[in-house]
Amino acid sequence: MKTIEIQGLKRSDLTKQSLKALRIDEQVPCVLYGGGTCSFVFGSVQRIIYTPNVYIVKVMVDGKDYSCVMQDIQFHPVNDIIQHVDFFLEINDNNPVSNQCSY
Repeated sequence: MKTIEIQGLKRSDLTKQSLKALRIDEQVPCVLYGGGTCSFVFGSVQRIIYTPNVYIVKVMVDGKDYSCVMQDIQFHPVNDIIQHVDFFLEINDNNPVSNQCSY
């Protein structure tokens, strides 16, 4: 599987106003399951979404590296701009990634 690296910015303010401000600045809010919340520049996320390939995404946030797989994308209902991305965290060689929840 191909790997791609993305630099993220940690988010601490989770209000609607801060999310709206991020989107105005052409950033995409994201959630790393088990790793917190962050945002990415639209162009970097766009390389992962608009392709037929599946990538292992190496996310770098505040000096920490996370290996992830994209799980969910939310688009604006009218103009199809990316609103939010969820990443399934921690890909390792010992545990397979499945499409079913384990809770």
